[in-house]
Order: sequence, then C-alpha cells, then structure tokens
Amino acid sequence: MIRVEEEYASYVSKSSNIISIIKKIVKEFEKENIVILCRYPSQIKKIKNEISGKPKILSMSFDGKHLLKNSDVFIGSGGTMTAESSLLGTPTISYNAVPNIVEEYLVKKHLVKRETEPEKICDEIKKIFHSSKTQYVKKAKIEKLKMENPIEKLVKIIRE
Repeated sequence: MIRVEEEYASYVSKSSNIISIIKKIVKEFEKENIVILCRYPSQIKKIKNEISGKPKILSMSFDGKHLLKNSDVFIGSGGTMTAESSLLGTPTISYNAVPNIVEEYLVKKHLVKRETEPEKICDEIKKIFHSSKTQYVKKAKIEKLKMENPIEKLVKIIRE
C-alpha cells in the first residue's frame, strides 16, 4: 500500500517524488496487488491521469488499521500512517515527505526504512518480500513494550 502525502498543509515541502515512486513500483511489481491511498479528490484525479496499470486508487474512507495489518508492505510519507504501520508490525518504508521526530525515531529503531529514490524503494520492497513478516511484528512488539502509555502519563500529571 502506498499513502500519498499531505499536500495542502503549510509544513509540507512541495517537492515530492511520489509520482515517480508510484510509477516505478507499479512497473516493477505489476503482478502484485497495489493499493494507492489518496487524501483528496485532486490526488485521485492526478494519480489516475499519470499512473497506468492496475493499482487500486482509494480515498481515505477505509479502516486504516485493517488496511495496514493486511498489507505486505506500506510506503508512506513519514506521518501518522507510517508510524501506525510500523508499530503494527507491517514492513514500512518512508519516502520522508514530512520529516518529523516520530519518523526519525522509528528509523533509528529500525522499524521504518527511509528511502527517497524510486529504485532504492523497489529494492527495499524486494528485500521485504523475501523476509518474514513475523520479524517485523516481533520487533514492533518489543519496541511498543518500551513505550509509555500517554494516557497514564497525562492522568498522573493532572492529578499532581
């Protein structure tokens, strides 16, 4: 699954490489079931106009957790779904359209692989396809055990 980045927020740079990334993935993995998850009707239109082949192009009206858990690999811009995907144990690649501290942390912990070049992203996908998803789930579970529950932390602070 490929998640198209946020493009209207002020914090996003307008120099995304997503179209060339998608084109390369669609060409390289034409026999795979490729899902492209868009945010806006304008993105759907642009992707449909520029991408040939058989990828499924969806708007974000689906259960994201279900999609992520049932994906063999997730390619995201480095935001929320990238973090969710990696912590669910889905092999995750960030094309780093939205650099942030969470994405940096997940890359450092080897839960997310950061690649920006279409060819290198495809190489990473091939590596993922030749590995076991179990290792990603296990790594995510170990990392989540080290994390604090923010609700418990907030309740403690409020009570003090």
